[in-house]
Amino acid sequence: MTRTAVVVGAGIGGLSAAIGLRREGWDVTVLERVAAFGPVGAGLVLQANGLRCLDALGLGEAVRMRGLADASAGTRRPDGRWLARVPAGDLERPPHPEFRIDPQIRKPFLGVVRYLA
Repeated sequence: MTRTAVVVGAGIGGLSAAIGLRREGWDVTVLERVAAFGPVGAGLVLQANGLRCLDALGLGEAVRMRGLADASAGTRRPDGRWLARVPAGDLERPPHPEFRIDPQIRKPFLGVVRYLA
């Protein structure tokens, strides 16, 4: 008997869940409210655990090839001004001796951007 699942939302989480379920033999239907995907001017920052999950799905390398290793981090206002910022060098230095950056990632974060058309 085939198991079935409905995944609501075709974002990174929904599509990842659908891929994983399909690989386990599930019949999966993905529901998304937008009629078509297109550039939206949004971005996404993936940290080590997220990239490991994409590796397990066989997607990690493709994402790494299209992503940019972030050298700084922070929070911006809608107009682009910084509210809080961590300078680039601070993310490169371990905060304590036990801290290790995943050698496959080589940076603490990977940014993936979907540009406006």
